[in-house]
Amino acid sequence: MAPLRERRADVVPLAEAFLERLAGRRVVVSPDAAEALEAHPWPGNVRELENVVERAVVLGGVGAVLHREDLPGDLAPSAAPPGPRRAAASAFPPAGVRLAEIEEEWIRAALRHTGGNRSQAARLLGVSRQALLYRMEKHGVDVPPAAP
Repeated sequence: MAPLRERRADVVPLAEAFLERLAGRRVVVSPDAAEALEAHPWPGNVRELENVVERAVVLGGVGAVLHREDLPGDLAPSAAPPGPRRAAASAFPPAGVRLAEIEEEWIRAALRHTGGNRSQAARLLGVSRQALLYRMEKHGVDVPPAAP
């Protein structure tokens, strides 16, 4: 089978299939997100596309539509930061926040989403596995127990 970069027409349908599986509901890709996805060279082929979609679902809180700003920075170059960051900036508490608490919260969320798989969680967070392990130790984060 030809690599994904040679099958641009398959990118959006594949992304929508991954979105439905990961989000547990039908999610459509907006025209601006479709443009960004189709323009990407996909050196990691279908697996890279699946990881991008998974990261958008976990970190972006994708609703019924996947927008360009829900995609990672290299796929969504724009002045606006990605999804949850934009919302977080507008709801910034007057007293401020502790960055360590936010980092710990995202690490825990990624580990829950991946069933405790540290390699997958690291990919979702855009860091190396070693960096994730360091941060887990720094914050005292344990791998969550498997669901019964």
